[in-house]
Amino acid sequence: MQLYNPFLTTSPHAEAIHHALCARLSTPPVLDHFALISLPGEHTGIPMLKRLFNQLGYEERGHDYLPDKQNDFMWLAPVSNQQAKAAHALPQVVIADFRLDEMPSAVATIIHHYAKQAKPSDTLVTHPWPRPTIAEYETVRAFNELLAWVLVWGHQPNHFGLSMHLQSHFPSLEAFNHYLEHELAVPLNQEGGTIKGTLDRGIMQSSTQAPLTAIQLADGVIEINEPFMEFVWRKALADVPAYWHDYYQDFIGAQANKVVESLYLTPFASS
Repeated sequence: MQLYNPFLTTSPHAEAIHHALCARLSTPPVLDHFALISLPGEHTGIPMLKRLFNQLGYEERGHDYLPDKQNDFMWLAPVSNQQAKAAHALPQVVIADFRLDEMPSAVATIIHHYAKQAKPSDTLVTHPWPRPTIAEYETVRAFNELLAWVLVWGHQPNHFGLSMHLQSHFPSLEAFNHYLEHELAVPLNQEGGTIKGTLDRGIMQSSTQAPLTAIQLADGVIEINEPFMEFVWRKALADVPAYWHDYYQDFIGAQANKVVESLYLTPFASS
């Protein structure tokens, strides 16, 4: 997966989890989805990202809105997944941006200033706008921490989700979380509970509490969370599930709202 290996390089704690799971499961974990958040603008945002993934054979499957974050999001899946075995399906992509008209003018002005510097492109540019000043970052962060993270990181995938329901080593997401916390000493996002959702609703999710890393802004260095890792357990819709469509494949906004807060929860210190 062209985006996954760079993601692991950017997120040392995610890379450590990946290698531990490869050793424990004797096979690489299956990727469930990944997420890209953009700034709204002429050459950025959901329309641009959707166009790029449509060209790669992805189609829209649903959308939702996180009002407390002014954040619209949409999920897409490859058309080929409809005929694919679950373990061989490609990951879905969640794409998102923000509603500027629901923000204070000072914040909207900063976001517009940087988004308008993005150039038209037929490929995914990881950071299509310059990094802000510390004062600009703090102004945005005081209103919307998720938006501030995106302003700094650009189109870097903010997380990858692993399909834990497709492995046989751990009998439940609870058991897997216990392994993460007690054997790998990985802190987990506790917002809304360690596990967000129930199997009755179709999807259960947990995620890491990502550590801080140093990032150079226009006029100095800040500490900000790395991208994080998510763990997904999807409900089987067939008695003997084998194919991708044999599992619940949607997302639930209220749960996603808590998962994405892994990007700015008070983190543990980097080692």
